[in-house]
Amino acid sequence: MSLPRANQIYEDAVAHGTAGREIGVVLWEDSDSRLFRPVATDPPQEYAFLSEQAKGRPPIQRRSAVLHTGVEMYATPENAVSRAVRGAYLCEIAPRPGHGVAVARVGAEGLFVVWGAPEVLLSWSRVLGGAIP
Repeated sequence: MSLPRANQIYEDAVAHGTAGREIGVVLWEDSDSRLFRPVATDPPQEYAFLSEQAKGRPPIQRRSAVLHTGVEMYATPENAVSRAVRGAYLCEIAPRPGHGVAVARVGAEGLFVVWGAPEVLLSWSRVLGGAIP
């Protein structure tokens, strides 16, 4: 999976009315950082790390193209659990340098968007504990 071109993200953002927001995208190579995501299975599957775009889903009206083209993750386990459905599992994702994975903080409530190969994100993941009640 290739990273989205910056001009394509901008064009999509214009089309969806979110072009006025500025985000900073950086390579995610800080091995001390962690992000969290609810996933449907233990162990997680590669599908859990596909963007909505990669799943072939159409963009949601008034939703940022940035969110549509990347995978949503959260700064804290609590943020991720608050957005999980009952029975999901909390997954921790810890990066390793050199894989070309990019990340951007896009929300005040600890929301991040990550762009990278699903198999790489899966290899960095591990489930923490049992199913979320």
